Order: sequence, then C-alpha cells, then structure tokens
Amino acid sequence: VDANGCSDSERDSDNDGTVDQMDGCPYDSGKIVPGECGCGIADMDYDGDGVTDCIDGNITVVTSTSDDLTLNSLRKAIIDANANSVYDTIILQSATTYTLSLSGRLEDQAATGDLDITDDLAIIGNHAVIDASGIDRVLHVHEGVNIQVSDLEIRGGKTLRRHGGGIYIDRNGSLAMKNCTVTDNSTGSENEWSETTGGFGGGIYVYRGNLDLENCTISNNQTGSGPTNIWGAITGGHGGGIAAQTSQLTINSTHII
Repeated sequence: VDANGCSDSERDSDNDGTVDQMDGCPYDSGKIVPGECGCGIADMDYDGDGVTDCIDGNITVVTSTSDDLTLNSLRKAIIDANANSVYDTIILQSATTYTLSLSGRLEDQAATGDLDITDDLAIIGNHAVIDASGIDRVLHVHEGVNIQVSDLEIRGGKTLRRHGGGIYIDRNGSLAMKNCTVTDNSTGSENEWSETTGGFGGGIYVYRGNLDLENCTISNNQTGSGPTNIWGAITGGHGGGIAAQTSQLTINSTHII
C-alpha cells in the first residue's frame, strides 16, 4: 500500500484512468502503450507523411538546467532546432524548473533574453517549468512558425515596451498548448506603439496568428498600468490573460483567471 492508501493493483501513477499494472506507460498520462516513439514521447506526425516525428524528425532531451549555450541546455536545444530543416521535438526533464538568466532583450536568435522559436517544433514539458525570472518574456513564436507544447508551465515573463509578457505569437504563427499553465507574467507600463498605454497580453499576445488551448490554465498574469499622459489619464494594457489582434483562438476546457 502506498502513501495514498492504494495497493499495487489500484495504483494509477499518471492519473490517466488505467492502473499501472495494465498501463504500458504508467508515468505518461498520454499513453497506455509505448507506440512507435516510446513512453514520454507523443506519436505525432506533424507533416502528415505517415511517419511519426520521432522517426523522421530530430529529438533532443534537455538534461541541463543551466541557461547557457552548452550542450544539453534548453537554450542550446532551441537554437539547434531553429537551425535544423527537419521537425524537432524537445523533451524536458520531468517536474524540473528551467530558469532563464541570460539577459538581453530585443535579440531574435534565442542567444539572450526570451526563447525565440523560428522553426516548427514540439516541446514535451513532462510537467516542467520555464521561468524567465523577469529578464524578458518566455517564448517568442516568430512569423509563420508552428509550435506544439504539452504539459509545461510558462512563468516569470516580463516585457518592457512590448506585448506578450509570457508568450508572443507573431503573424501567421501558430501555438497549440495542451495541459499547460501560463502564470505570473506581465507586460510593461508602455508599449512599442504608445508611450501612454501599457503592453497588451500579460500572459499571451497573438498578433495575426493562431492559438489553440486545451485543458490549460492562464492565471495571475497582468498588463502594464500605463503612465500618466499629458491630460492626466492612465490607460492600462488590454488582456491580462490573453490579448489578440486579427487572430484565431480555439479554447477548450481552459481556465483564464
């Protein structure tokens, strides 16, 4: 009997409704059989060519929590994925926090600041956390890029004069998030178009792109208050949780609080 009072025959470690004794992947809530890619890796076929991504793509397991450009770091994995022509899958360590610390905003190659994603990829979070610790936002999905993210928490993002405190999705970019949390992110007191309006989208900002949320939580994010203008008025940013401009959003079983 374990700490929860469950016997071996009753235990369901990943809470997927299948007891461990009958579950071929007892610690992967998305699978009960290993499939082609094994436990912990989704059997996805992003390009629809009939071959799963783990076979015809490139997989990187991030084993280092250091925010640097050395092998096995998250930042290095993102940079390498951006440079690859194949579809990439990045797998994070279970229940691990990856803290961003290389400061340097307005850089678009993921070398400093936020993690710029310029090529299609999937991130399998395994209940990990990416914490930007206030140095920048967490993720920047660039123009025309398609991203899939699962079981990941995005937190600690902070922008100055920019929208999207946690995540920014640029035009024609797409982000699909499943079983994710976006929390404790914020935008600055002004934005790139206005010195009198706070930044939009404390958690997520979508600019002419696509956002798909399934079973996610968007919580405790906030926009900048906006400075006082010459008339004494203060205009805060729009969308503490999510803000979008000319975009398509699909939201299912998701809490925005």
